[in-house]
Amino acid sequence: MICGFIFCQIMLTSFSDLSRLPVTLLRPVGLMRLVPWRVYDLLLTPTGMLAFKWLLALSLLAAAIGSFSSLATKSSALLFVFYEGLLRSFTHFNHDEMPAVYILFVLAVAPAGDGCSLDRWLGRTSARAAGIVY
Repeated sequence: MICGFIFCQIMLTSFSDLSRLPVTLLRPVGLMRLVPWRVYDLLLTPTGMLAFKWLLALSLLAAAIGSFSSLATKSSALLFVFYEGLLRSFTHFNHDEMPAVYILFVLAVAPAGDGCSLDRWLGRTSARAAGIVY
């Protein structure tokens, strides 16, 4: 449900508006400082932000339906944190999205959704569920 909710939020958000801001206004925070400026130059373009939006949306959708759940939950958590860090590098800090971030990371490391995922119904087992009895 959380991945589906964030997916809807991402789909309703205009990422191209963020690409209109000049990179010179960007003030990376925390681990975002480790990302080379060349990546920000490429990302903060209309094409770059559209590609990032669809990558994040695809990852969230896969996590929501349970397809490739191990990879999808991890990539969703990391991409969503990067997205939030990118937003916070331009604007003020708030903690509205922190519960969603915490839940995404719990889903990324816990096998909570393995039993009811699309992977399980299709007979694909995740690597973490192969030898573990819950």
